[in-house]
Amino acid sequence: MLAGLRPYLIGTALGLGVGLERDWSNRGGEQQATGSRTFALLGLAGVLTRSLSLTFAVVGAGIIGALLVAGYVRTAGTDKGATTETAAFAVFLLGVVAWTDAELAVGLAVMVAVVLASRAPLHRLAREVVTETEITDALRFFVIAFVVLPLLPDRAMGPYGVLNPSRIWLLVVAVTGLGWVGYVAVRALGP
Repeated sequence: MLAGLRPYLIGTALGLGVGLERDWSNRGGEQQATGSRTFALLGLAGVLTRSLSLTFAVVGAGIIGALLVAGYVRTAGTDKGATTETAAFAVFLLGVVAWTDAELAVGLAVMVAVVLASRAPLHRLAREVVTETEITDALRFFVIAFVVLPLLPDRAMGPYGVLNPSRIWLLVVAVTGLGWVGYVAVRALGP
């Protein structure tokens, strides 16, 4: 019987974990509409709706999304961000995922919590450390690695079948990535 409860327990736990991070990051601030208990219930709701059917999960996502948008509109005057609402919707979706792949849902929940907890360093990085040139270079690298590379054919071509466009471009990605990591290391640690 406990094995049947596993996805429900995981959905509730991952919601509680992300909710606790949201409560912790907002300590001393204004009371939020979505706290750790709400997050736990959203994770459980995701699992429950998916256990009924995919249609219920889609309808549930629509209802949860509408409720979160309404809550955001209600607090838009005092809260300029939508991070908590976005995290709440993500928790619902993680609950949906937990029904079929609990390990993936837990891994993604940890990633969500890490991103949420990294607010101060990420804002500092974006506002004080990284220059416009570095952002442009990073975007170019992402295009090279995640747009161009998957589009290239991964098969032998040319005379004698010695050219493989995907593998050649993978070398370009590796060299570009190493150069970028080296540049960031020099910026962070000095020459």
